[in-house]
Amino acid sequence: QFTALKDLSAIGGGMNSQLLAGMVADVTRLRLHRLSVPAEDATSLGVAAAAGVGAGIFASLREATAGIQAVSTVEPGPTDWRYARNYSVYQGLYAQLALSMHRLVR
Repeated sequence: QFTALKDLSAIGGGMNSQLLAGMVADVTRLRLHRLSVPAEDATSLGVAAAAGVGAGIFASLREATAGIQAVSTVEPGPTDWRYARNYSVYQGLYAQLALSMHRLVR
């Protein structure tokens, strides 16, 4: 059983572009929070947070990452029929090609 996502958090790269961040929010229909962590530090910070939880320093990942703040939030815009149409095409293509693509990476 999964809990439905309400928000996404992202850092670096394309998320520095308002256009791309807006497209991600629009396509996923989720609020996108751009975080204060520099992209080059994200992996180290994630490992340190997980290690801190494992060592008992923090009770949870939420506690370990409490200092990370959103520097901006991008709300999804009005529903765009092109995204809906193209996403349904992508879902069909993925279902048909998934096995072949997974074989390519073995």
